[in-house]
Amino acid sequence: MGLYDSIMVPCPKCGYRNEFQTKSGPCLLNTYQIEDAPDDAMLDVNRHAPTKCHVCDTMYSAPERPTAEDSLRSEVDRLRALVHQACDWLEARTDKQARIFHAAHIRAALKEGK
Repeated sequence: MGLYDSIMVPCPKCGYRNEFQTKSGPCLLNTYQIEDAPDDAMLDVNRHAPTKCHVCDTMYSAPERPTAEDSLRSEVDRLRALVHQACDWLEARTDKQARIFHAAHIRAALKEGK
C-alpha cells in the first residue's frame, strides 16, 4: 500500500468533514483541512470521488478551493442546524409551556438572521 495525504472536506448537506485521499503532493500521511491544503495536494483530491458522507450518506466531490466566505457560510449553516436541534429538544421537555415559548423565540430570531 502506498502513501497518500488526506484532505478533510465538509459535506455540503450536513457539514461533517469526510476524508478525501490524494496521491499528489508530499504523500507523507499528512491530514489537511480543505481550506489550507497545499495546492499540489489538491490536484487529485477527487481521485476516488464522489465520496459518501459518513453522517448523512450524501454523495459528493470536493469543490474547488473554497473561499473564506464559503467556509464561514458552511459553518453558520451547521450551527443553525444545531440550534434547531436544541429547539426540538427544548420543546420535548416536560415543562412545555415555558420551553415552547423560548424555542419559538429562538426560531424567530434565526429566521430574522440574528
